[in-house]
Amino acid sequence: MNINLKGPVFFAQKIAKEMIWQKQQMTDYKPVIIFITSVSAVLSSTNRAEYCISKAGLSMASTVFADRLSQEGILVCEVRPGVVQTDMTTKMKDKYDRLIGEGLVPQKRWVSPKILVKLLLQLPGAIGVSLPE
Repeated sequence: MNINLKGPVFFAQKIAKEMIWQKQQMTDYKPVIIFITSVSAVLSSTNRAEYCISKAGLSMASTVFADRLSQEGILVCEVRPGVVQTDMTTKMKDKYDRLIGEGLVPQKRWVSPKILVKLLLQLPGAIGVSLPE
């Protein structure tokens, strides 16, 4: 809960205050907060209940932040990747291969961390926000 829910929420609270201040200082500043959740935010896994609960909580937090910060002109996005190849998921590769094949996620494949990073780096530009150099 501390890493998957409390950390991102408390960090977003702190950075949102800074972003609001920055928007008052710079007219062309277009801040974005991106939360990375999981398919486990909506799919139950009884052997990983704490993980599912933390991701569901973070998903709701992203919605609350989006609602609250929209009036400040701050865009908040949630990225919910499919099954990402990590040490945690590799331990259950056969199970996830089967679930992916059965349609657990629309793209029907594993997500590599490199692909996820590429997506995250392109997301601001795709929604009309420039990243600082």
